[in-house]
Amino acid sequence: MEEDLLTRLGLCIDPTAPECSGIAEKVLRSVNPEHAKNEKDKRSREAKLRKIGSSLKPLSSAKPDQTLIAFSSAPSGPLIEIDRKLLEQFGEKFIRGITYAIDGSYIEDDYDITVSHIVVPIDEFDTLAKQHCELHERGPGLVFFMGRATDDLNSKMFLIRIFGSLVLRAIVLPKEYAEKADARIEKERQNQSH
Repeated sequence: MEEDLLTRLGLCIDPTAPECSGIAEKVLRSVNPEHAKNEKDKRSREAKLRKIGSSLKPLSSAKPDQTLIAFSSAPSGPLIEIDRKLLEQFGEKFIRGITYAIDGSYIEDDYDITVSHIVVPIDEFDTLAKQHCELHERGPGLVFFMGRATDDLNSKMFLIRIFGSLVLRAIVLPKEYAEKADARIEKERQNQSH
């Protein structure tokens, strides 16, 4: 999962940005058959390149129901399609891992993790995260805010920025509250597509 996501994201980033240092070069090398170690590796790189190439979409083909990644609300070039579920799975895995690394605890089954990737800012959420959550920086390419509810330390919110551009927002809530949050995020998605 992470390799496919990194490859797709690596083709979208600004290779001159400090937080992206070396990523684009690594991704381009990973799909270039000329850098293969042997024939099997060459075939694997060629297949990877074909798969990525087939997901390139012209800007004019963008549809509201697709997750086409562009690190701008006004993209100017081809877009790379990324499965929304892949982003959500990555976000959930990241949140579970970082919760354990920072808090030493697991997110139990009676909690839901809701992850959203929306290019445009969600002002209320972003402001709340920046004002009331702890800032964590993990190398130049990963910055996130993590906050805990005062009455339930297992309930959390996250604002995650990867490579200076990809933004994921997430909340961890007891299941009974998560349904209401999911409806609100879906409403934001629909507003973005209009």
